[in-house]
Amino acid sequence: MMASQQTSLQVAIAKATTRAEVAALYSLIQKAASRSLSAQLKPIYGNLPISDPFSIAEHPCESDIRKANKIIHDKQKAGENPSGIEVQGIGQFAEKALPILQRFCAIADTYR
Repeated sequence: MMASQQTSLQVAIAKATTRAEVAALYSLIQKAASRSLSAQLKPIYGNLPISDPFSIAEHPCESDIRKANKIIHDKQKAGENPSGIEVQGIGQFAEKALPILQRFCAIADTYR
């Protein structure tokens, strides 16, 4: 996705307020990863390359995003400070990217 498309999508997501407007965004987002089993998730530490959620080919499914949030939260409670999470086969994401990925799932659910 080009930078201008990325910015347009971010603006469109921010402006969508009605269910119809949110559902119309479906054609602009990546499709959810189709997996028979949940993706392998692992915390990442340090300055590793972080994937841009707006430029990935597919986004993780909702259950994997929930699990990723839990892993990060549990690690933080244990005194560790992961910089993000790796979703095998999709990318490495900063914690602040997880709500964006969650929003993609909500858009897909609204479209159905």
